[in-house]
Amino acid sequence: MKAREEDFLELIKQHERLIYKISFNYCRDAKDREDLVQEIIFQLWKSYPGFKPDFKVSTWMYKVALNTAVSFYRKHGKKKEQEIALEHSNVHSLQTASTDSKDEQLKILEGFIQELEPVSKALIILQLEGESIASIAQIVGLSETNVATKLSRIKKSLAQKFKSQNI
Repeated sequence: MKAREEDFLELIKQHERLIYKISFNYCRDAKDREDLVQEIIFQLWKSYPGFKPDFKVSTWMYKVALNTAVSFYRKHGKKKEQEIALEHSNVHSLQTASTDSKDEQLKILEGFIQELEPVSKALIILQLEGESIASIAQIVGLSETNVATKLSRIKKSLAQKFKSQNI
């Protein structure tokens, strides 16, 4: 195997959590999730020759993975609308359950995040992963001001959803 291929496979191995986390957040169906993981790895391989070592590997991978996930979501989202409607009803049943434990609150938050549009979902996931505003801006291709504004609005929206559910 060529050194380039070995280097690429090592990067994938080191950052597989990133790929799977994005896939999980954009696809609830296991088969779709597997397809998305494969598509992300394929897109990473295609863009690997253009990767500039002066950038963080995780930033490059997030950017490619999120763009791939958003495209995948848009492409496959139309035929999954009925499944999404069912997911929302599942979220509602979670919301009416006892919310004493942190685990249940996290499940509800995950449900709320799933309801967000793809770009908003990407922004909040990156922030929850601990990425800085500057890093998020670079990954999604928006200005830092725009990212900060959008994140503020997303957080307010999520807080209102929690408040409306008396959580």
